[in-house]
Amino acid sequence: MLDDVLCEIREYLRENMGIYIVVSSLLVGGVCAGSLVVRWLDTETLDHLYQSFHLFLESLESEAEVSRGSIIKASFRQNLLQVVLIWLAGIFAPGFPFVLGMVIFRGFTVGFTVTFLVEKTSYYGILFSLGAILPHNLVIIPAFLVIAVTGFSLSYLNFKERYLEKREFKPGDHLGAYSLLIFLMFLLIMVGCLVEAYVSLVFMQLLVPLMP
Repeated sequence: MLDDVLCEIREYLRENMGIYIVVSSLLVGGVCAGSLVVRWLDTETLDHLYQSFHLFLESLESEAEVSRGSIIKASFRQNLLQVVLIWLAGIFAPGFPFVLGMVIFRGFTVGFTVTFLVEKTSYYGILFSLGAILPHNLVIIPAFLVIAVTGFSLSYLNFKERYLEKREFKPGDHLGAYSLLIFLMFLLIMVGCLVEAYVSLVFMQLLVPLMP
């Protein structure tokens, strides 16, 4: 049984490797775009953003016990929204450009956040990014990429069959396996939400006294 599962995984990767390369490249492109936008912002805007960030740091330092439940809920809502949007986009033929846009946006937010921290706090920002941003994203980003590739693949297959090859395509025939894979990846994202609340939060609280 394990050999069958591994065989299926290898076949899946072989068939979708090109899409993974494209989607991963767009994620990296989004990270680069987010970094560039930070460098284009004027000093006044950056200072205003850092004041808001500093208030967040003060709340972490002043509260004896930060509610991990609230962090899990906020992360859950944010990730659930993106996953549902990609799932819906994957069902419809014109949805694949939207999936790619979501990937770029995800990369943009990561690139903007990390570059902003480094721009305002130098190597302290690097430490904060490694401790507070990296741990949960090591779990969430790979799962998000699988979801994006899955949504893109079904949507583009739908588009190609209907509009390029003029053949009938029934998304319902693929809906069960499609939804199951996305659900399993979302469960992995939920693990990432727990990491954010129980690992990243600890790093943030440890690093707050070091931030300028």
